[in-house]
Amino acid sequence: MKYIPEFGSRTKIEVLVPDAVAKSIIDDVLKQVSTGSASDGKIFVYDVAEAYDIGSKQTRDNAI
Repeated sequence: MKYIPEFGSRTKIEVLVPDAVAKSIIDDVLKQVSTGSASDGKIFVYDVAEAYDIGSKQTRDNAI
């Protein structure tokens, strides 16, 4: 008998938001999607040094 692993479906969501609203969004995601299972996923938070909107030439928070 050959073992064939089965994997659940995965979804990756990336969100870029100003620092002022990040904690609120994280709290909402934790409330809405957590089932208490170790396989619920992860949230990674990191800083974006700079942001540029190519079309409008806006920078920083205005580019988001």
